[in-house]
Parts: sequence; C-alpha cells; structure tokens
Amino acid sequence: MNYYQKALYAGILFCLSLQMNAQTSATNVSGNAAPAITIINCSAANSDKLEFSPTYYHNGLVFATSRSEKGAVDKKIDEHFFELYYAEIAPSGLPMQPYFFSPALTSRLHEGPVAFNRDFTKIYFTRNNVQDGVVKKDADGDVKLQIFGAEKSPADWINLHSLPFNKVDYSCAHPSLSADERMMYFSSDMPGGYGGMDLYKVEKSGETWGKPINLGTKINTSDNEIFPFTHPDGALFFTSDRKGGLGGLDIYKVNVSLGGVIESVNIGAPYNSSADDLGIIMNMDGNKGYFSSARAGGLGKDDLYYFETTEPLIQTSEVNLVVTVVDEETGNPIPFADLRVLKGMAGGFLENDELYDLELVPSASKPGELNLQMVRKSENQLPLPIASSDSKGMVRTSLKRHQNYVLIVSKEDYTTKDVSHSTMNTPETQFLTVKLKRQTCVMLTGTVIAGKYGKGVPGAMVKIYNQCSRTDDYVLTNLDGVFHYCLQDACDFDLTTTKEGYNQVVTSTTTKGAEKQLNLTISLTPNDESIVRAPVKKGSIIILDKIYYDFDMSYIRVGAARDLDALIQLMRRYPSMEVELSAHTDSRGTADYNSELSLLRAKAAKDYVTVRGIAANRITTFGHGEAFPRNRCSDGVNCSEEEHQFNRRTEIRVVEIDEPVTVKYLDEGPKVIDGKKN
Repeated sequence: MNYYQKALYAGILFCLSLQMNAQTSATNVSGNAAPAITIINCSAANSDKLEFSPTYYHNGLVFATSRSEKGAVDKKIDEHFFELYYAEIAPSGLPMQPYFFSPALTSRLHEGPVAFNRDFTKIYFTRNNVQDGVVKKDADGDVKLQIFGAEKSPADWINLHSLPFNKVDYSCAHPSLSADERMMYFSSDMPGGYGGMDLYKVEKSGETWGKPINLGTKINTSDNEIFPFTHPDGALFFTSDRKGGLGGLDIYKVNVSLGGVIESVNIGAPYNSSADDLGIIMNMDGNKGYFSSARAGGLGKDDLYYFETTEPLIQTSEVNLVVTVVDEETGNPIPFADLRVLKGMAGGFLENDELYDLELVPSASKPGELNLQMVRKSENQLPLPIASSDSKGMVRTSLKRHQNYVLIVSKEDYTTKDVSHSTMNTPETQFLTVKLKRQTCVMLTGTVIAGKYGKGVPGAMVKIYNQCSRTDDYVLTNLDGVFHYCLQDACDFDLTTTKEGYNQVVTSTTTKGAEKQLNLTISLTPNDESIVRAPVKKGSIIILDKIYYDFDMSYIRVGAARDLDALIQLMRRYPSMEVELSAHTDSRGTADYNSELSLLRAKAAKDYVTVRGIAANRITTFGHGEAFPRNRCSDGVNCSEEEHQFNRRTEIRVVEIDEPVTVKYLDEGPKVIDGKKN
C-alpha cells in the first residue's frame, strides 16, 4: 500500500511520494518532440521525510511536510503530522532552507495544501477537522479533512474558520483559487461523486460561498482526482491515479476557460514518472514551476522539484493596450512621448532594480544612523522606450494577460510619469489616458566628485539658495555622487556643498537663458585619501527599516526583500565592504526565545543576500533579541502592533571598507593608488 492509499484509508488524503535531478528532452502533450526540459530536485528544501504540494507565497513557497521531529506521529501512516513550512526562492529558482510557517495555523493533527489570494492577505488551507482545539469525528470515528480560511494580521493569521460547505462526514481538501478569486477548486469525496475523490468548484459572491459543483466525468473518474491548480490563463492541472497513466499518481491538464470542458490530458514525462507525481504549480508564463514526486534519486519519500521548459505548459494570452498621452492643463494630445514598459509586481514594485537606484540618507529618527532608500532613475538610465505616441498622442502595444506592469511615460519639457498597470481580469483591449505636466523649471543634474580622484561623493549635502525667492532648499547626492533638482526659470542660484571629511565648496549657476536641462560638476577636496577609500564611513549603522518580520517568524517578507535587494546593490557597488548584520525582535516572548529567533532572522537575511552572489565571509550575523528596543515597548509595556513592529528590524553596521581610488593626471592618464602599498 503506497502513501496515498494509506492516507486515503486514514482520511488524510494529501500525503504522497516523489524524486529526480535531470535534464532531458521529452514529448509534450500534443505528441510532438519538445525542447529540453530541466527538472531539479529542490535539495535545500527537502528532507528524508515528505515534502509536497508547494504554493507561491511572497518571495518563496509554502508546502506541507512531515519533517518535524517535535510533534506527534500519525500511527496510521507512521509519519509525523504534516505542518506547513516556508522557503525563500533563490535567483536560480531553487528554494532555500525552509522555516516553520505559522503557529496560528498549526493544530495537533494535519495541515496540508494551501491557497492564497493575490495580495496574500487571505489563506485557505487543508486541515483535519479540528475547531478551537476540539477534534470532530464522523459516525465511524474518523477525522475528515476540511478547508479552513484565515486572514493576515501584522502578527499572524487570525479569524480561522471552517468554510460553510465542509461537513463532518466527508472530506474537502486541496483548495485552489481562480485568478479573479471568485472561484475555488478543490477535491472532495462528498456524496454524489464519480469516484473516491472528485474535483469540485464553488463560487464566491462577496463573502458568501455558493454550493459546490462537481466538474463532471470529463475530469473526474471512478478513481481519485486531487491537488487542483488553476492557472490564470484558464488551464486546470490536477493529479489522478486513474488507469492509463505512467504509474502511481500522474499530473493532468484540462482547459476550463473554454465554452465547454474538453477531455483532460496526461502531461507526460518527464513531469510524470513510474512513481507518484503530484501537486504542480507554475509561473504566469507556464515555463517555470514546481511539483512533488516520489521518483527514484530523491532525498526522501516525496520531494519538491523545480522545472524549466522552453515550451510552456500553457499558452499565455495577450491584451491590447492603447495609451493616450495628453497635456495635463490643456488636454491636447502630446506626440512623440516615449513609453517604457517594465514588468512589475502588485503595488507598483518591480521584480528587479531597472527603475530604482540607491540613496543613503541620514535617519530622521536617530542621529548617526543611515537609511537605504530606493529612488527612481533618470530617463537616460532606464531601458529604451518600446514605442512613441503618434500625432494624436496615442501609443498602441500588447501586454501579457494576468500581469502587473509599471508604465513610464516621458516627453522633453514634461515631467515623467510612472503608472502602475494590471492586466488581471481585463477586456481584450484596454484604454488608458496619461496626463503629463509641463515642466516649468530647469532640471539641474549635478555631480559631486572627490577632487583629483574623480570619484562620486555619496551623501554630500547641497544647499541651494534661490536669489529670486531668497529661500533655501537641500538635496543629497546618491551613491554615484549625483543629485537632481528643478531650478526656477530665469534666476540665479548659490550652491553650498558639504560632506564630512571634505572642504566646503560654494558655486553659482543661473537659469537665465538656460535650456530645460542643466549639468554641473562640483569638485570637493578630501582632507585625506582614506576618506575617498571609505565612501560609507566605517562604523556607520544602516537601518533596513522596511524589514518588519511577522511576530514569531524568521522568514523574509516581500517588503523586506526589497530592502535586502538594496543591501545587495550596495555591497556590489563597494566590493571591499564587510558588514555586521543584526536582527532585533520585539519584547513579546521570553528573552531566550527572542535571542534564538533573532539569530534565525539574521541567518535568513544573510542567506537571502549570499545566495544572490555576495560572499558569505563579508557578512557576520548577530541576534540581539529584545535587548535594544527603538521605542518604549520593553517588557510589560502595553504597545500597539505597529509599535512592536518598529522594533522588529534588521541593522547593518559597516565594519570594513577600503575602495581603490584613481588619481587623474592630465599628462599621464589615470594611475591607481593603493594606500596599503604606497
């Protein structure tokens, strides 16, 4: 009896088996010769136990596993009760070392496959029928599976509840949400089905769930259909032990977005094998994803696998986009406006640093601290435009459906505008009007350099005095020593530039008769070459203040990943930089527990950075627990969740930096000076 059959007997229904690490050519579902498909065992996330049914969550995967040695053992399958774990995904696509996912979702029996809404604020998960700590059994004494829901709070998941179509005498399991979140697909052995476990769908209207509908005999059989995954483009993937497969459990595909459901198709090797293969998920393009398998060559009984293919498992559809660019004041169309399209995430964020650059700015809350912040790059640093508007101000292009984008519209003499745009659940053609504001100032691009070395001076303060209005304003240089400022037209300006370790410089400029763009280089003389070698002062404390961990959690949230991406960019820019990475908790929990938790948080942050190419010996980790709160929230003080969250942070201390410098000689050319050798 395999694990699935044992699980079926026990009423668990979501434990199975799998494994492999190979690159091969295969036959696709149409029977044609397919390009190479790479399948890799996710060894860092697997154990000698069961790992199965992965689901995307923020920067990583949530999956079910029996790896824990602390909980009770289910004697019917001789495995520890399943718990949910989370693993960050490395740039290679492989998940890293996993961490326990959530205390709030854990019962004393099984937790299994989960589904999230798009912004990860709601979860639906499989669990044995345990409500408020009470185990509920059917007439035969079996504990069936149910689908529970919960909502995200700053601390953990709250408002746990059983969905209304659950019943004590049959199982509902393995939820998967449609792209518009109005339909849930799941597996159940409720009365009226065609086999052991059938696939069902249930529609949600507002906060009310309807009546489950069986997906019928073109999908369901007299055997078992489980682990549904609904891709946004309409394809439904699921697992079945029906006859005619490659062996054990196989993965199948059917398109449920068509007018009528067509016959399901086995997706074939190498996804399926002679062992159990189950629980597939994939990205929007259908060319990368994960599944579980018990095939030979793995680490345990069921393992997680990563796949890449040059022939996607789904065909992504596109929508037409018509952008009309107009003048904000007059409404007149603007011809020859440039359109750039960058792939984004929810909330207007990007998957990489195409749009953003770094600035190190003094902390507003604590003197001596620095904050890393992302700032938008200037147009000449961005990718090339994909198109320009015509004489009517219109740009036509096509975008992939079910994606998030950032559209950048620019035109000389106008202020550039960034627009977050989604193609989720949209018509075939979208129309968008972008209003640009005419630029009434002169854009100054200034570069502050370190005298004869020619290196940009980061963090230099430039005071800009407007002789027309007799007012001051301030701007800081970025890591390249560059700043941008919009100067009033037809005026004179005095610029006072200062930076610790450099002589102050006062320069003047004017916008009288100037074009709309003005460039200026300001040269500061360093007091010592060592100042140039340390563009970020040794001992500086850099606060990654967007890294707020969930209470009792050590894994990295999506917002935290953005800050760590900024740290990676900083350390790539300064290859000699070595840092101490310290994690802090809030005061809740015991001091010993918080110390251990902060070490896990620091390690998780270091893992995120090092797997992206930063040498591990450049980062030393510390866990300070609750020892150094940034506010009043010490033990026994009643604080809000936001106040506690302010203390859950990661700090970077620069312990070493010694960048090479170059002296520029007009008659000799550049010469590299190494202060350690000269």
